[in-house]
Amino acid sequence: MLKALFDNARQAGNRRFVLSEALLPLRPLAYLVLFHLFFSGIVIGIFARSFGYGRRVMLLHLLLVFAFICLLVIFLCGVAAIKALGIRLIRLISSVTAAFSFMFLLLLYLANFISNHYTGDNVSYEMAVNNIFHLDSLLLAINIRPMLAYLIVILFFLAISVVYFALSKYTLGSLDHLVRLFKQIRLFSSLRRALVGVGITCALLAAYAGGIKFLSSLVPGVGATRSEPILSLLTPTVPNSKAKLLSQEELVRKQYSAPQKFQRKNVVLITVDSLRADHVPLYGYERDTTPFLSSLMKQGHLSKVDFASANCPASRCGIMSILTSRFVEELRPGNLGLYDILYDLGYKVYLILSGDHSGFPDLKLSYGNNIDFYFDGASSRRYAPNDDHVLFEGLARVPSYFGTPTFFFFHLMSGHSLGPRFDGFDRFQPAMKEMDVGLFHNYDSVSVNNEYDNRVLQCDDVLRQLFEALGQKGYLQNALVIVLADHGQGLGEHNIFGHGRSLYEEGIHIPFLIYDPDDAQFKGLDSGSQIDVAPTIFDRLGLPVPSVWRGHSVYRSVADDSYHRLWKKPYCAAAIKRIDKARFKYIYCEETRKEELYELITDPKERQNLITTADTGLVNALRSEVVAHGVAIQ
Repeated sequence: MLKALFDNARQAGNRRFVLSEALLPLRPLAYLVLFHLFFSGIVIGIFARSFGYGRRVMLLHLLLVFAFICLLVIFLCGVAAIKALGIRLIRLISSVTAAFSFMFLLLLYLANFISNHYTGDNVSYEMAVNNIFHLDSLLLAINIRPMLAYLIVILFFLAISVVYFALSKYTLGSLDHLVRLFKQIRLFSSLRRALVGVGITCALLAAYAGGIKFLSSLVPGVGATRSEPILSLLTPTVPNSKAKLLSQEELVRKQYSAPQKFQRKNVVLITVDSLRADHVPLYGYERDTTPFLSSLMKQGHLSKVDFASANCPASRCGIMSILTSRFVEELRPGNLGLYDILYDLGYKVYLILSGDHSGFPDLKLSYGNNIDFYFDGASSRRYAPNDDHVLFEGLARVPSYFGTPTFFFFHLMSGHSLGPRFDGFDRFQPAMKEMDVGLFHNYDSVSVNNEYDNRVLQCDDVLRQLFEALGQKGYLQNALVIVLADHGQGLGEHNIFGHGRSLYEEGIHIPFLIYDPDDAQFKGLDSGSQIDVAPTIFDRLGLPVPSVWRGHSVYRSVADDSYHRLWKKPYCAAAIKRIDKARFKYIYCEETRKEELYELITDPKERQNLITTADTGLVNALRSEVVAHGVAIQ
């Protein structure tokens, strides 16, 4: 009995030794694979900390990177098996292929860092395709000289190729050993072995794909195809023709009844990307950054909502909240928009937008099909997608006004950091883009604010030209024009640059301006938000407000409360409540579980957190508002 046990132990030890000897040549390749996974893990961890990626997205990304590496190893094994190429050529092909793969991941990370900083989103498939021929303008927009960038990429690629070539004398042995192992298996030596091998391979692939799909289904918010960098790049948005109204929205639209007589005014809606209210003179800013808008106010044709807020600090949810009067958690393709009903009532609908709106998750899809003419930055053949000259290129294709009521939606990018700067808008110096902070320079509040004010100055001039062009075509006759922002912009306050990641006032306090030359009476100009835009327009036209809209008309009443939220996990939510002469703002973030409370009239910069000293009833009321919109407070 004992002898048999010793013999079995010796045989087991021999098997372990043989297995160890068989796997030993694979160590160089294994070390290289582990290095790449470690590198990707570090990067996705930084993204998680900086842009709110969840743990599931991090794990999903590492699984996809591992799958990408496995495919690369299989390809390199195939190259190593072709002995006719010669050792040197095999090493060269393997090195260049590996370097190209590493550069692809590295450039994807860099592109997503810039995209998340400036837009709050990953680089999408559409964004990559539509901007591939405009890299020069995009690099210039972030203060990088294109030729220098290309030279650095080429030199870095060559350097990595040299490193991989030096390592290939070790990894090539691993690849040869893998090839020998595959040959020893003799997978196709018989039909039975072939069937078993194919079955095992399919099972492994199905299990791996199933794991990825299962993890993807667990990613909340906008989902894995928009949260994870690789899936964001490889997943095209569903074509716009597939958009359908949701059942409730479709029913409301079918049952909508307009009075026979209503004011068929032309409606012009203009959103300015990243425009903060506190950098506009009409809201108390000391610099003359908007001379055109100020002149309209002096003429008595312009009114303003004194305190206006964006529903969220990102373009996709900000724009769709404006068009559909819905809270962030309710936004999805198929929401009933204001121009859907105007289209049914005989309006011509023109969407002319700077920026590539197909690059934003579901944004172009959400615009729907009730559009007579659509033109955005991706449609232009003369300008870069983010250039506001695109607006005038598109407007030139619109016929002059001939009596049919018309709805326009314009989107300006001059206020955004990625919008090209025009000559003559450098009044405020020294100037430095916020993207440069932490990369090339220390934070300089004066320079960062000067750069932003120059962009606001350019926005104002684009608005002036837009009003002139619309006037020349006759569309300002009997017109209602609303100008507001999709969100604000962090310029270093609370250590935040850009937008999309916080709900402080620099990210959601926006201008809300109404150009209405007729004698209109306003009652709700004290406060409002983006969901109030569509109801205000309909009320001004004398149309009933659809039951699915959440906002109110600023012509009729004051909104004392408002709700705001980030559009993807981990959520931060905010509730604002007006009580007498005070305006309280409550902020809660799921990731940090931190509660904040500010009184915005006396503390507009949100520097004094009152959460521990405020009235318990007030805090509980604001908490209830956040919970009512689906954010769990723990």
